[in-house]
Amino acid sequence: MQPIWTFLHNYIFFVVVGIVAATLAGSIGCLLWRLFAVRMARYTAGYDRWILRIILFSFLLPLFLTVAIGNGLRDRMNQSWMNVSMILTMTGLVILWIVIFIGWMLRQYARYRATRYLCMENEPLEEQWIWDLCEKWKNRLGIRRDIGLYYNQNVYSPGIVYYDGEYQLLFPRYTLDENTVNIALLHELVHFKHGDIQTKNLGMVVNALYVFNPAVYYLRSQIDDWSEVSCDWTCCQVGAEEFTRREYFQSILALKEKVMAHKHQSTMYCLFENKKLLNFRVDMMARRKSARPHMSILLISAGTLLFVMLASVLGSVRGVAWWREETLSFEEQDILGGVQRFEENIYFNDYKVSILDNILIDQVKSTDFRVESDEVKLYTIPEDCPDEIVVVIICNQGTKQFGYISEDGEIVQMDGAETASLTLAVKKEKLFFKNTGSEDCQMEVYISGKQ
Repeated sequence: MQPIWTFLHNYIFFVVVGIVAATLAGSIGCLLWRLFAVRMARYTAGYDRWILRIILFSFLLPLFLTVAIGNGLRDRMNQSWMNVSMILTMTGLVILWIVIFIGWMLRQYARYRATRYLCMENEPLEEQWIWDLCEKWKNRLGIRRDIGLYYNQNVYSPGIVYYDGEYQLLFPRYTLDENTVNIALLHELVHFKHGDIQTKNLGMVVNALYVFNPAVYYLRSQIDDWSEVSCDWTCCQVGAEEFTRREYFQSILALKEKVMAHKHQSTMYCLFENKKLLNFRVDMMARRKSARPHMSILLISAGTLLFVMLASVLGSVRGVAWWREETLSFEEQDILGGVQRFEENIYFNDYKVSILDNILIDQVKSTDFRVESDEVKLYTIPEDCPDEIVVVIICNQGTKQFGYISEDGEIVQMDGAETASLTLAVKKEKLFFKNTGSEDCQMEVYISGKQ
């Protein structure tokens, strides 16, 4: 049990801080994307997916960086200020976070199982001309990995999936013309070349980690949409010798109409998801008709997001340090106050305590007051009092004591003669005047000082 408690004490706090830092960095990245993505589309052609991947990683890197920094600062930042309640609360939150993550991943695995059952109905594709088209585009795109081609009755437009250790390009059972097959093959192979399957899988993991953050859902939808936009751009660049942009989208729309005409209730659609996304893709392609992609845009975006990540991490760690200092300061003041109250209670336990509201702080005027038998009068020295004061007490009757209480709670007492004086340097909190005799006594106090 002790090793587990030591681990929780040393790391759990920085895990929570890392989650906060990553949430902050990723959310800011999503906000910047929402503000500038469409406006900068003309200059980010071909780089969209990389910027989105950097934003995706900004939900992960700050978490690991914060834990690593926290591990390095563990000895310097003694976490003894963390009480059992704080550690148990954070542990409970992290356990809940892990349970939600596992539940989400199991949900996604169930969807993968659905794809598995889909692929169990694959039938080998034997048409050689389709294989030849596939090899042509693979060579142009520089793809060397083997990709299987299959028919599947549950697929109503060509699409690429990963199943049983192999990337598989699935075709519907109904007849497609050569131009449609040509464009569809290129489109799906470009998705493979861009690594869109891996990016979406990573997005799924990030979504599972931050299921509570709406920005992650927004980011995943943007990855889905802009992966299609980026794919369209690359397809029209690579296939420029064989088809125009208009022919490219006409082929996709013709395939969509053909599917809808047959009223197929598909298990899987590719190339087109919905009318809104198609309109968005066409709009982005129109914006990029005279596109001028700049590598500098990617570098600036990467630099900005890196700065956001580092600022989130350092800001979170600095916030922890500030919180720790404030907590320790508060606890120290609370302890000192408790000690002071304890000492005062012991020292003045058998006496009636009363408060002096006003004492003149003047070199020539005195303050007169009566102290009853077994009474203590307390006077709180004002904060605007001079740096050094001299207290002169005149009392020619009774048995008295006087002194001061320091800010640290220390009580300094003097037995009073008929006339006594006390010089106080900065900074004392209270004066006290104590009558230990059986009769009342009259006191005259002069307090003087200079700045």
